Amino acid sequence: MTAGVTHSRAPVTTGFECSLPIGTVIEVVNEPPPTASAIYCRPTNYDELEASLVPEDARSDHNYDGYSLIVDVDRFGAALNLTTDRLQVTRPEGEDGAASDEKKPFIVCDDYGMGGLWGVMMARSEAEITAKYPELVVVPERPAWMTDESYERMWDNEMHDIDGLPWGMLNGIMADREKRRRATE
Repeated sequence: MTAGVTHSRAPVTTGFECSLPIGTVIEVVNEPPPTASAIYCRPTNYDELEASLVPEDARSDHNYDGYSLIVDVDRFGAALNLTTDRLQVTRPEGEDGAASDEKKPFIVCDDYGMGGLWGVMMARSEAEITAKYPELVVVPERPAWMTDESYERMWDNEMHDIDGLPWGMLNGIMADREKRRRATE
């Protein structure tokens, strides 16, 4: 049994359980932090499986906007043939033409109009962040309202690496991109 989540136009997600057909190929959507025991995935035949995986009441909800799968690696890792052949990590060149690994933390915000989701992005430059995630605002310094405690909580819960796949707050950005992509098909 695999867990799934539905995406909604409203700020809410719901969950469901499903059984993937034998032979289903899934792709990692968001690279989890190193200590995570689950991976956020999508089947390569997303549209074909939607009706058989996602409950009808979820699909018929007027706010329904898609689904994702949550694969429990600790429980299913041995049974799944997990590969990374669909992942490509690129690194921008440094000033000397060589790849630079020196990253520093940047405070970022996904400003969605009535508020924002805050996080920390480990990157080599602000330009690297805005090139990969133009939806994010890079905040040059910690805002006055952000306490040490809230910054530490953000660091613990929403610290991302520019070379990693998105997860956490970046899921919304990826879901919005997917929604725009689907709308143009």
